[in-house]
Amino acid sequence: MLKQIEAKLNEVKTNLPDNAQFKEWLLNSNLWSWIYSCFLAQGQNVSKPCIVDMTEGKLRDEAPLSCYTFVLAVKDIYMDMQNDISMLSDPSLKLFKRWAKLFGCEDYRQSNPVIFEYGFVPCHFRMIDEELDEAFRKYASSREDGIKASADLFLDIIKAFPYDEETVDMAFVVLMYCLLEHGYPLPELGLTERDFNAMISECMKEKDYSNFYSLLGRNIYNRLDAILLIEKQANEIL
Repeated sequence: MLKQIEAKLNEVKTNLPDNAQFKEWLLNSNLWSWIYSCFLAQGQNVSKPCIVDMTEGKLRDEAPLSCYTFVLAVKDIYMDMQNDISMLSDPSLKLFKRWAKLFGCEDYRQSNPVIFEYGFVPCHFRMIDEELDEAFRKYASSREDGIKASADLFLDIIKAFPYDEETVDMAFVVLMYCLLEHGYPLPELGLTERDFNAMISECMKEKDYSNFYSLLGRNIYNRLDAILLIEKQANEIL
């Protein structure tokens, strides 16, 4: 699958219109797709047009204020990431803590809970930094398959469970950075809260991340395919 994805990515890069408006659309649509994936996994029923409006600072009656706050936080982090991506900075514990601060969740959990949604017990809270640092180091040494390395880091962060409610959100933030760093567009994962919890639970129970890796790869390919179609249409007009 990786060869097909890389071939499709090269095709997308070759057909990218030399147009500022199109590049701005691509930058924004990555953000819209990712926020939609996050909301779906959270069990939030927020439409895509609503997400677009919220990224532009518009309040919508159909979405609670907490969703608006979430959108603005993810947007701030997303824009903050662009400079680090351009400098080819690997994700690290230092960057993770900076993004967490922007997200408003600086303090790690101070207890050792059972994570019932996913059916596992994370590391002792005093070992969180050690577990996260090891996860980032593993990512940095696994550059051949960027999608697999990104999926592994996402799940390793959930496995360490550094925060309470914000852990999965922060894992999504890191996954967003990893995919962008490797040059991939941000896909829609298409997992409802129930499906997402079931997949994470299976990954933790079986200690096998292959199903999430496959899902991520398929959706990246589909996103590339959709972008390529829009590029070809844009090139005919421009």
